[in-house]
Amino acid sequence: MRTFLSIFFFAFIILTTIQEANADTCVWQPSTHVYNFTTTRRSYSNYQYFDTEEDILFELNLCGSLNSIDNTLCPCCDTTSAPYTGYTMDTGQQCTSWGMSNNTEGWQYIDDDLPGVGVILSYYILTSLGHVQRSMSYNMFCNDNEFFQIISAFIYDTMPPHIHVNVATMYACLEPTPSPEPSPTPAPTFCKTFIGNELFDLSDLSKEWYYYDPWNNGQYYLYICGNVGSDTNCTCCVSNTSTGWLLDDTNSCSMLGYLNTSTWGYLQGSENPEDGISLTYRKTTSLGHVSHTLRWDFVCDSDASTGEIIDVEEYSILPGLTEVTFVSNRACPLDPFSPTPVPTPCPSWVPCPDISCSPIPTTASSSSTTGMKGGYVFLVVCMAGAATFIGGWFVHKYRNDRNQYANL
Repeated sequence: MRTFLSIFFFAFIILTTIQEANADTCVWQPSTHVYNFTTTRRSYSNYQYFDTEEDILFELNLCGSLNSIDNTLCPCCDTTSAPYTGYTMDTGQQCTSWGMSNNTEGWQYIDDDLPGVGVILSYYILTSLGHVQRSMSYNMFCNDNEFFQIISAFIYDTMPPHIHVNVATMYACLEPTPSPEPSPTPAPTFCKTFIGNELFDLSDLSKEWYYYDPWNNGQYYLYICGNVGSDTNCTCCVSNTSTGWLLDDTNSCSMLGYLNTSTWGYLQGSENPEDGISLTYRKTTSLGHVSHTLRWDFVCDSDASTGEIIDVEEYSILPGLTEVTFVSNRACPLDPFSPTPVPTPCPSWVPCPDISCSPIPTTASSSSTTGMKGGYVFLVVCMAGAATFIGGWFVHKYRNDRNQYANL
């Protein structure tokens, strides 16, 4: 009797394991959220990607086998063979299978600490001895605006060989369907900032700029430190919170960044303010994840006068990145203590726009009956002609945590 029960128990475990292995691999529920890729699976067709550098054609199907009705559409697909989920075909018309739909390593997050980035689904083929012969993985990144778009696919010449497929899809997001873009509250526009101890003033550049990319037939409508929208030639410009739009050759509009997400910094790869300054805007999803970044690289050139856009680059990474290179003498730091006149004089004090003015911690006494708890001095610099005014705002907190501002 014990022997019978033991056999039944192990048979039940084996049967359960087989059922789990044959379960629908298009669905994954790691926690309370369900990732469901059933819609993206193609039962009778496939996804194709062509690697132009290596002349390799990829035939792919997510969480399912490649079963083509018309094999002329997929020369590698053979419905009589094992249920493969990926093929490659080289220039010699040689087909190689990479993963079996019933051999999966399962799901995992691309980044365990940031589950909203996306998920990975991996497959493999075993040798007769049970070793991995070839493998492949779908790295699916969250993109609210894409149904299922293969961004890149390439072969790692490792042992065993491996295919790596990058995909942008809305089904890799924490929400299975796309949500409308949020409508952030417009932020004040500031074109002056301190980077380190250097003062920059880009106020003269705060206007709409147009750039045409002849290689990709793209039209860029951009605004430095402000909203795009007043240009009647810009059919894309429908939002009063966006700093940039791209109109591509298919007449599709893409928002590049929100105005209230600006960040100042050094140029990429430099910590020398005399090289220039960068201004970054971000576009976020409804879940708060960054879906696109617009970065202005203002390159310092003392002979470039107001300046101009000399290049715009689109990078095929996730999240997307648009990099605008702008050469101008306004990108050169100003010396706040120099008597040299500046192009835009100011008649009186200019209040510090934000905390990027480098607050200086300080303590002070006060005759206030509520007492003072210390505070900060924000440096305010204004140059008019040959005169330089230096002042600031002193900020301290009362015991009831109310902010008190005092003009110095």
